[in-house]
Amino acid sequence: MKHQTFQYPLQAKEPSCIPEPANLPQRYDFPLMIRQYKIPVVLFVQRLVAANLDLHSYDSSANFCIKGLVPKTSDLDCQNSISWEKITPGTTVVSNFSIKNLGESFSKLDWQITEYPSWGNWSFSRNNGSGLLPEQGEYNITVTVGAPLDENTKFSGEIKVVNKHDTDDYEIIIVTLTTPTNTAMNNQLVYFFEQQPNFFTVLQRFSFLRSLFVS
Repeated sequence: MKHQTFQYPLQAKEPSCIPEPANLPQRYDFPLMIRQYKIPVVLFVQRLVAANLDLHSYDSSANFCIKGLVPKTSDLDCQNSISWEKITPGTTVVSNFSIKNLGESFSKLDWQITEYPSWGNWSFSRNNGSGLLPEQGEYNITVTVGAPLDENTKFSGEIKVVNKHDTDDYEIIIVTLTTPTNTAMNNQLVYFFEQQPNFFTVLQRFSFLRSLFVS
């Protein structure tokens, strides 16, 4: 059912003629009363809500009066993981993850990154945001990390993103980074053996000669 949208200032001055909700008869015509007393709809609803009244006791069709005051529910969603493989120690790597609001239409998501790994040097294009609508789709966050100096190591950790207004609504992004052994040294050894194809033959002969003089 479509209902008319009333545009009244939330801070409008309350008319002195608004009757107390407790004094309303059980079957009162709310729209007629609003027109009769020229009461801003927002103020009238605020009085009813403040009195903690069950509007169904007056009129079972009165739900629309307070529905617009109930905040829409947002729902945080993020990409699951980030992985960097065979990263040279000390270099900088970059990746992305996305944040989405899977909540009710036109709900607003306020989010914040609250945790990330202690290894490496971390930075984010943004570590918090507000007002993300489901209709806006994914919002991408760029992650930049200076890899640790440790060689031949696998690092792992988590990035935690939280809905600011609902701490039970959060996402964990698994992060892994691996560094190889010293590839520069390995490459030098390979090059040396390529340039000295008879190295092992010479080494074997040297070992044989050495055995002749050593008792």
